[in-house]
Amino acid sequence: MTPGELAHSYPAIEEKLSAFVPDHSLVASETFCDDKDVRRFFRRLGVVPRGKTGATASETVLTAYCKDDGRLATAVCGKTPQCNRCPLAEKCAFFSKKPTIPQLPEGERPRERLAKLGEKNLTDAELLAIIIRSGIPDVSAVEVARNLLVKFGGFRALAECSPAQLTQIPAIGEAKAASIKAAFEIARRFGSRPEAAKPGAFLNPQAVFERYKMKLGREKRETFVVMLLDAKNRLIRDVTVSQGSLTQSIVHPREAFEPAIRNSAASVIFVHNHPSGDTTASREDVEITGRLKQTGDVIGIRVLDHVIVSEDGFTSLANEGLL
Repeated sequence: MTPGELAHSYPAIEEKLSAFVPDHSLVASETFCDDKDVRRFFRRLGVVPRGKTGATASETVLTAYCKDDGRLATAVCGKTPQCNRCPLAEKCAFFSKKPTIPQLPEGERPRERLAKLGEKNLTDAELLAIIIRSGIPDVSAVEVARNLLVKFGGFRALAECSPAQLTQIPAIGEAKAASIKAAFEIARRFGSRPEAAKPGAFLNPQAVFERYKMKLGREKRETFVVMLLDAKNRLIRDVTVSQGSLTQSIVHPREAFEPAIRNSAASVIFVHNHPSGDTTASREDVEITGRLKQTGDVIGIRVLDHVIVSEDGFTSLANEGLL
């Protein structure tokens, strides 16, 4: 039944009320209408409690609804609420709650906003809500996403949380926590893998930084990686050869060049992080780079650069004239 068709039943509802309801009394839900759409609407208003057949309802709101001779047709909103068009919104219990995403006006739903405006125009909470997908009664997915961001302090801190920490937030179960962790891991991998097929792509230390800033920038220990390049300076693969303490990574030339020999690499680029965030080359960094270059010269594998990275910047020993 359409809202227009329902409008014609308003007088009948009012007649039914007048026949059964004395002034200032309460009524049972069955006394005014058997139509499921109308009954659902009254439940939303809060005058008929959910799931209780025969529950009493406030005559005040029922009468306000029934006495307009069809002029409030849009107030009967069907499966999707139209609170912004309903004259009874201020008296409605449903309107006072925080709606779920499907109950929001179409222009306020994150997926619809993304399709219409593009992902760049969505807030952090809206983007995260699309991953979360659903909230809990009285709390939309957008509100759940906002709670996550406020509690953990933004995407960067949220990405470091374990699934167990995420599930401490109401509405975040194991499935949603797994979805969030998977999304951040996809972002990390995507950010660490720029186009590498082009010959010479990593001869620019900026490209090396872009590849490793997320992969190594958040590591709590120094991690030493060797990039293996072919004769056209294309990346073959990269290999983690050492993980050290909070302040140093112990690298032996044998460990550093063993993957290069095994994969017939023509040249290498060494990369490691400074957990402190300061990418200034230390005396130890310069010394180990010198030993690695000497070893490479002996076995015929060129050392093109040694790049120290953090999440926010890098230092190229080749650019600094230290190679």
